[in-house]
Amino acid sequence: MAVYLKRLQGIVAGMPPLPDIGDSSKTTWQYSQFLNQKNTDFFRPLAKNHLSLTIEYQTLCAQLNSELMVKGVRLGELTEQIACALMMAELLEYLYRYYLAVPREQRRYSQDQIIWRNLLRQNGFRFGRKTNISMQPDTLSQRIRNTTAKANWPRLFIVRSKRLMEALTPILKSVEGYAVFIRQMSDIITPALSYVAWLFYLPRLVDNTGLLIKHLAPLCWMHKKEQELGCPTRLYLYIQRHWFDVGNDSAWVAGGLLTCFVLTGTLAPAGMYLNIGLFAFDIALAGLRAYIELRRLYQLRREYADLEEESGATEDGCDIQGYLNHLQARIYYEQRRLTLSVVVTSALFVGMVLTIPSLAFNPIVPLIAASILVTVTLAAYLAFKYLEKQKPNDRIDTLASLCKPSKSLSDVGFFTRKSLPERDSKKAVKKSGTVNISPSSSFESVSARF
Repeated sequence: MAVYLKRLQGIVAGMPPLPDIGDSSKTTWQYSQFLNQKNTDFFRPLAKNHLSLTIEYQTLCAQLNSELMVKGVRLGELTEQIACALMMAELLEYLYRYYLAVPREQRRYSQDQIIWRNLLRQNGFRFGRKTNISMQPDTLSQRIRNTTAKANWPRLFIVRSKRLMEALTPILKSVEGYAVFIRQMSDIITPALSYVAWLFYLPRLVDNTGLLIKHLAPLCWMHKKEQELGCPTRLYLYIQRHWFDVGNDSAWVAGGLLTCFVLTGTLAPAGMYLNIGLFAFDIALAGLRAYIELRRLYQLRREYADLEEESGATEDGCDIQGYLNHLQARIYYEQRRLTLSVVVTSALFVGMVLTIPSLAFNPIVPLIAASILVTVTLAAYLAFKYLEKQKPNDRIDTLASLCKPSKSLSDVGFFTRKSLPERDSKKAVKKSGTVNISPSSSFESVSARF
């Protein structure tokens, strides 16, 4: 068995070996049939480890991207790795389709399989006709998450810039009309922002609550395979994927509602202290997330290091070492991303502490606090943008260029299209005038709240 699949044997017994790479011309790919024959007991431990499996697959994709597109390694030398990638893509698609019910991830792994299959066909592999399964479009959940991520940074800049402008009022009191403008602006904007403070998080919280019901209540919408997992396992999988968003959104919706409707008038100072407490909660939440995610990565690295030690100075040992190098690059990226999240939330907490009324003995203190909030927000935005460019490239769209023209994506799987007669094709182009090509795009959201 390939070194990339050895770890799976420690999770679940009965994982099949790779097909015979040495004589691939006589090899018919049958891993999909193998998955269809297995029962839920086989997939339960795999579902519980789906986050680690996802990281493993993404790391393998990054390695193959580097080998094929950067280093220029010949395709035939990486047949085993590509076969492993296809096996993992099929396994993950099966998990996300039947046991996790995440259409976006399911669609990604289905599209990846098309590329892996085309590459393996060039090395003589044969594939049976893959059953076409309808692909769902982006769900409401994904649209909510995308919209929340896009609106987050503008919202933060507006709220904190307003605070800075208000803090400048005592300093710029000699400027004619400035204080009047700020007062009139605050009278209009402040009530609206008090509602935005909790309404912003409400759609995602409601959506996650709906997902909780969806995955716990075994009703008509739940696939039979997911029902067979049992309620405790389904709850465990839900918490694995959504605990951070649920904890973050619940705290800020509750705090926003209290500040907006209860802690008003003479109780308004208590609302300020509650807001500071929420920033402290953000630090704890960001730290816990960093601990959980990094521990998962360190555990994965440790298991592969043990496999490398067992393999010794063999070809398998060299393969594991190459994989470990790419896994370490992913760990380094995640370390910087998660550490930055903790640092930013801590700096924002310091800025919020300086807004306490008892510390406003000098007009310069609120100005320093507001300046810290705006500066940290801008620095965080730029830093996360920069980090996103440093993320190891695990998208394999570029590998499609290595496929033979006769095996283009439009001719395979659910991309299959019925060819038009030449006359009809010319008429269609003439009528439309242009050919609209919409490249697929991915949206990376910053899940931490600042």
